[in-house]
Amino acid sequence: MNITAAWDMGFTGKGVVLSMLDDGIEMTHPDLKENYDARASTDINGNDDDPTPRYNKGNDRLNIEDPNAYTTKSASPKITDNLKGYIKEINRHGTRCAGEVAASANNNVCVPGVAYHAKVGGVRMLDGDVTDLVEAKSIGHNQDYVDIYSASWGPDDDGRTVDGPAKLAIKAFLDGATEGRNGKGNIFVWASGNGGRYQDNCNCDGYTNNIYTISISSTSERENIPWYSEPCASTLASTYSSGGSDEKQIITTDLRGMCTKRHTGTSASAPLAAGIIALALEANPELSWRDVQHILVRTSEKHDLHTKDWNQNAMGRWFSNRYGYGLMNAGRIVETALKWQTVPPQKLCTLVPVSQNGEGLGVKSTKGNTLSIEFDFKCSENLKMLEHVTVVLSLTPRGRRGDLEINIISPLGTKSNILGQRPHDMVQSAGFNRYEFLSVEFWDENPDGKWKIEFNNLNTKGSGDPVVLKEVEIRFRGSEGFSQEQPIEEDVVKEQGSKECVLHLDALIGTLYPNDTEKPEKTTKKPEVTPQEENDPPEIKTTTSKPTTQKQTTEETTTTKVTTIKSSIKPDDPPPSRTIHRPKLPDDDADNHSDIQSLLIMLIFGVPTLYLLFQLIVKYKKKDRVVYKKLPTISN
Repeated sequence: MNITAAWDMGFTGKGVVLSMLDDGIEMTHPDLKENYDARASTDINGNDDDPTPRYNKGNDRLNIEDPNAYTTKSASPKITDNLKGYIKEINRHGTRCAGEVAASANNNVCVPGVAYHAKVGGVRMLDGDVTDLVEAKSIGHNQDYVDIYSASWGPDDDGRTVDGPAKLAIKAFLDGATEGRNGKGNIFVWASGNGGRYQDNCNCDGYTNNIYTISISSTSERENIPWYSEPCASTLASTYSSGGSDEKQIITTDLRGMCTKRHTGTSASAPLAAGIIALALEANPELSWRDVQHILVRTSEKHDLHTKDWNQNAMGRWFSNRYGYGLMNAGRIVETALKWQTVPPQKLCTLVPVSQNGEGLGVKSTKGNTLSIEFDFKCSENLKMLEHVTVVLSLTPRGRRGDLEINIISPLGTKSNILGQRPHDMVQSAGFNRYEFLSVEFWDENPDGKWKIEFNNLNTKGSGDPVVLKEVEIRFRGSEGFSQEQPIEEDVVKEQGSKECVLHLDALIGTLYPNDTEKPEKTTKKPEVTPQEENDPPEIKTTTSKPTTQKQTTEETTTTKVTTIKSSIKPDDPPPSRTIHRPKLPDDDADNHSDIQSLLIMLIFGVPTLYLLFQLIVKYKKKDRVVYKKLPTISN
């Protein structure tokens, strides 16, 4: 992610304020107390100003200073994953995310945050009932003071839920974008979701599927699609996080002044993105919320990210529903921010191809199980460069809602999949009621010409319309056009006389081992630190980026000092915990489900075991199923 390049240019997040919307932040943590900002913090759950998380009292008995209390026989550094008898802290999430962003550098505690001189606070809002009012108060906390909000939570990632912010939270987003940061707009960074196990689609999450949020996905150490990853057309970019059981995870701060080497999922990706954006805001404090999104579109890279759904839009940019526009590159982001000129005002054009009274601009046609609607872009506004395209739909599917696939195709031929098949979404009596599907994949295209929307039923025999359409509304947002004289880079970064440093994994994901058979060290050693001046960037192990067709596990390294922890990953790690709310669910997805490999092993026991397993699953689902209240979706 080329973070050291931004550090080398002198950008470490100074003057930028971030707030973590989560379950609290341990402000006394030795890696956080220097950068903690009380003005960016509050306790919505406790109705006071102290965001300290609620602790698990079962860990009070542990002597974290005793080396014998650790499996490594060493209390330096203090790692919760190595502490004998340690019980999972339910409210650890916010402190872990805060450390990724703004943990102090060169203090020999955990690891430096991406923006290690930025100020960070926390809004304690997930440790209780999360209502519309709680969300609105959190999103709207001190918007003229806070620059960036980071959130790694959302509706249940079960592959069947469709949910989003309600009226008050919607207004808080709008106020932040239009009035926050003295009119430049707050930056809202959101984790795209961990529903990959259930083939979920993050466009059914109204928080990531929002023009005011920057939706961030994950890639693994080897740049593969993580098993928890959700695809969607609203994802803007990606950062590193956990992957398979043999791949490294994120090292960061943990509760009780300790560290962890097992922060995971898109929960870990969003804070990394927030930290990189903080570097950009230090380089250019005048960037608006739209400027930041433009810069990410132009600087994110296809890199070696492995997926089969890479496509090029009409502007020649690679995009993927798995990774957005690719891996964030902090060096390029800062360089672009330094010379960026504020984009023209945003324009909005709303077209209605299908209206409730039966009228509309669209022409319908049906072929097999595909219903198409074509319409011409007609707008009185001078809109020549697209940014966000939002499709607002009211429909009833023919068959199960989860079998519906929706694509929108631009006049220049770019095809964006705004809803993919969700096998666990078996709703038949209801579809979508003015639900908004966002695509960022037409960025900078000229909207003039004929557009097409396709509705496909992927599991219905015979022919006929796959849906009953009640209303189709398209909102095109963009500008009259501008030029930043920023050429689009090739997807493979070329060396130009100097080596590109990629923050890949010693500082945040641990060290790479020569091959999969070589075991990590059993003892976690205290890193050696060379005294440095306060303003010097922390020195970390980096890799030299070279054009390759496949990521190698053995990489040539430049000669630098290491100021981090070695990671020792155990197999069969639990799934990443993306905090769930409204209401807070049991930790089934986070800790108690076996993975696919375990299920395959169970198959060898035969039909009787499968039958028993089926009965247990049915019983479990009936016990823990939560009925969600349907909330109003984003309407701008």
